Amino acid sequence: LLVLVNLEAYQDVQNNKLMHFANQLKKGRGLTIVAAVMNGNILHEKDRKAAELLKASLKEAMKAAKVKGFTEVVISAYIPRNIDTVLQCVGMASLRPNTVVIGWPENWYSNGRNDTEYYNFFEAVCKACSAEKCVLIPKGLLMFPEIGDQISGTIDIWWIIHDGGLLIFISYLLTQHRVWRSCKIRLFAIAHSYDNSAILKEELKKWLYHQCIDAEVEVVEISCVTENNQKAAQSLNNSQFVNQAADLETEVSEIAKPEKNGKVIFANDSYVSDENQENVEDENAEPEWFAYDDVDEKSNTTSSSVEKTLPVQHGKEENSSSSAVDSKLLKSNVRKLKMAVQLNKLMREKSSTCRLLVINLPKPPKSKDGIQKYMEHLQVLTEGFIRVLFVRGSGEELVTACT
Repeated sequence: LLVLVNLEAYQDVQNNKLMHFANQLKKGRGLTIVAAVMNGNILHEKDRKAAELLKASLKEAMKAAKVKGFTEVVISAYIPRNIDTVLQCVGMASLRPNTVVIGWPENWYSNGRNDTEYYNFFEAVCKACSAEKCVLIPKGLLMFPEIGDQISGTIDIWWIIHDGGLLIFISYLLTQHRVWRSCKIRLFAIAHSYDNSAILKEELKKWLYHQCIDAEVEVVEISCVTENNQKAAQSLNNSQFVNQAADLETEVSEIAKPEKNGKVIFANDSYVSDENQENVEDENAEPEWFAYDDVDEKSNTTSSSVEKTLPVQHGKEENSSSSAVDSKLLKSNVRKLKMAVQLNKLMREKSSTCRLLVINLPKPPKSKDGIQKYMEHLQVLTEGFIRVLFVRGSGEELVTACT
């Protein structure tokens, strides 16, 4: 387990919470590596001494959280460029971590684009996913329990991407620790209208039985085609994050076409189909409205990292040709936000009393242009929940009874 911590002064409490969370995942067993990238120059003696002091401080925090492992502090003049170095080089042979824990930047919206933590977080998530690591992002860290606390209630899993059972396995690991031992696991599996919910529920129950995991199962159908226009639009307009988008309401009215029955259907939507649709997505594929990588790859083919994506002057021809792309991107972003609002409404109806919400982490965009929309999507998706754990697997996990 690799825990990436932030070295800003105000992050001390959150860093401590991250280590307590790491303890709860592993019950204090196994190897944990706590790493950080410090701004500085390795040629300067004062920076090297500062790194040693930070390393000693992290060791003390690990000791307080009863976490066994090592610490590593990397000195770099530009932090994002060395996050991937940490991901690739920490550990040794079979002791290399396959899971990365990254704290959610709680002040990302108020601090805006000037916040370095905002970009460092995004860079860490992108590079961890590219390195095929499992990514865990606890959101609302200040509300997470410490190792001396005890919580009772439910851990609610919203399983949007059927990724082999990683979300269930992580939740099960938490319940093995005394902090979460009194919590029950509830699994809400997202199904499409063309799925057989009854059969899916029975298969999930059977699978959980073979894994010796005690959990309640509920299959929730969510339509990717239609939604209640008035309620979704009202929720969308009430969201502080969506309101900040320029002329978003005008664009929504152009994209959405209301029908007589009060429903809304999206134009240019790959999910729009008839009841007799023959080509349906793979059951394990990430829904288009949940992922951000496809849009950004099409819209920005000249850059694949945050530091390379910079404002560029375009000519008239490029501006005219890019206007269609911008319009398409805006429509896609609006559709994703509206679906996030719809799913958030469902989650609050069924999981408003849960002590921890565990949900899939959408695949991040590969360019700087998509950062804000991605963060807005995650914020809208989990609004109203005090503790959230985003989980994204590498695609190679396989949970079995032996596990």
